[in-house]
Amino acid sequence: MTLHLLQCSYVLQPHGEEHHHGSFVFLLLVSMLFGLYSVSSFSIKGKGKKWSNWKLCSFTTGCVLLAVALSPSMFDYAHHDFSGHVLQHLVLGMFAPILLVLGAPVSLLLRTIPRRHSKSLAFMLNSGFFHILSHPFTAFVLNIGGMYALYLTPLYNNLHNNPPLQIVVHLHFLAAGYLFIWSIIGPDPAPRRAKMVTRVFVMFLSIAAHASLSKYMYAYSFPK
Repeated sequence: MTLHLLQCSYVLQPHGEEHHHGSFVFLLLVSMLFGLYSVSSFSIKGKGKKWSNWKLCSFTTGCVLLAVALSPSMFDYAHHDFSGHVLQHLVLGMFAPILLVLGAPVSLLLRTIPRRHSKSLAFMLNSGFFHILSHPFTAFVLNIGGMYALYLTPLYNNLHNNPPLQIVVHLHFLAAGYLFIWSIIGPDPAPRRAKMVTRVFVMFLSIAAHASLSKYMYAYSFPK
């Protein structure tokens, strides 16, 4: 999948100007996210509760990857070279979400917020709406569908001259990637998580959809 997308980078070039509006805002948000997680993890340890150092390390590494992907230099690389764009979105939509999910932030949140709020959060996680939203097939459509929409429509060419649209697309890739990984392997509590056979099937379906998209892009020179 990755190799096919990187092959596309040798023949496709973006048409945008140098923009990294919002980069520092993104970095600030990532810093706040890491700060909240680390303070919460040390807080519960200070109360005598256990929290895995591996989870802390995983979440920290995920935040570092986000910071790299959202740095001004990466924005410049992504705007001038399609391979940079592919790398940025691989990190945002796949690599960073895996590490963030393995950090189990929802479990940490449930342990640190007041009991009445944790009950409300647990109720939401067990709701029918969240069950549909977090189902592997829904996550698959949001994740893979976003890629097809970005690369097979004029959306990609409009991306580089529209900073607000950039922010929306980056947030979508991160959120959809996180939701997809969470629906497949998430260690956080999920009272109505899909069966293993469903998750495995969707994972292989995702691999096939990625490969099909990259081959189609390479064959027909998308994005145009």
